[in-house]
Amino acid sequence: MQYPSQKSAMKKLLGKNVFLENSTAHGRSRQTRYKLASIEQAVQAVSLRMLSSSNSVHQILLKIAQDAAWLLAQENFLPGLESTRDRYFKLLIDRGLASYAEQVRVNPLIEAFKDYYSPELLKLLQGEIREQNNSNWLLRLMRPPKHSQHPLYHLLLIQFLSYSAREFFQLSGELKPFGDGSWPCLNPVCIHFRQPQIQEYTLKRDRSHGRMTATFCCECGFTYARLGPDQSPDDRFRVGKVTAWGQVWEDFLKQLWEDSTVSLEQIANRLSVDRQTVKRQAARLGLTFPRPSPTWKQTQIGETTPPKTDEVNSVQVEAYREEWLEILRQNPDAGRAQLSSQHSRVHSWL
Repeated sequence: MQYPSQKSAMKKLLGKNVFLENSTAHGRSRQTRYKLASIEQAVQAVSLRMLSSSNSVHQILLKIAQDAAWLLAQENFLPGLESTRDRYFKLLIDRGLASYAEQVRVNPLIEAFKDYYSPELLKLLQGEIREQNNSNWLLRLMRPPKHSQHPLYHLLLIQFLSYSAREFFQLSGELKPFGDGSWPCLNPVCIHFRQPQIQEYTLKRDRSHGRMTATFCCECGFTYARLGPDQSPDDRFRVGKVTAWGQVWEDFLKQLWEDSTVSLEQIANRLSVDRQTVKRQAARLGLTFPRPSPTWKQTQIGETTPPKTDEVNSVQVEAYREEWLEILRQNPDAGRAQLSSQHSRVHSWL
């Protein structure tokens, strides 16, 4: 039962931000677990301690309390340790404190964190950061989660990242090192050239080197890859390496190759490659060597001079050699036996 004086005090507290106070009532006591205590019995005469809107420490403590209250009010709320960590990385990347390769800039992060929270406040909340300890709680939140961490640690990090708990868990944890789709086809002879035609890409992450490679494939068959992350909007129009030319590109090469009025330089410019690439791809496709030209000598009517064997072989060798070197670049840790088995066509030819 509440007495009039208690009710009056409670009404005054509504909408007020005050500190919790200790009482003489024991929360876990077998002797008093069924005993009811009045406010007069449990609470000593204390004056209310109000939180100040101008006190930064008070405001930090208030936000923690509000975030904790919001979390406790959620039903069937299971954010998951992995997705929570992904959100941390996404926000740290935006601040320049981490990379897409999941590498944290440890010293700048700890320095910024200690600038935000005073040592006295961290000690009060039992959240001191020991810089010499590579397993301090802040860095543990950045590693692949094996165990859960104290909820207060999460709330401290979330507030440091300028989010409330509600806002934080509404974020998507998906990392987008190559921006939002769609992505352009970069085949210069495709009708969709430089148009946002590609809806998705495959991502390869090399954690040992910290590199991320995205591979984009258009419906025309043209496939290209580039290292990320993208640093500017213009990066999405950059081809790092072509991994497949596609039927449209190859048909165009065949058409130009057989046209004696088109020079090799013009073919290279039209296909946005160099002259050597044109020759290598022509050899791979088994096109005529040398190319038909107005000065092509005929030995007899309807019969042309056969291509020189050494010229054909040198171009083919170069094409297969470049393909094998690319295989080595893409598989730096694989042995020769493994690569020769997986890529027997190229290995056997060479």
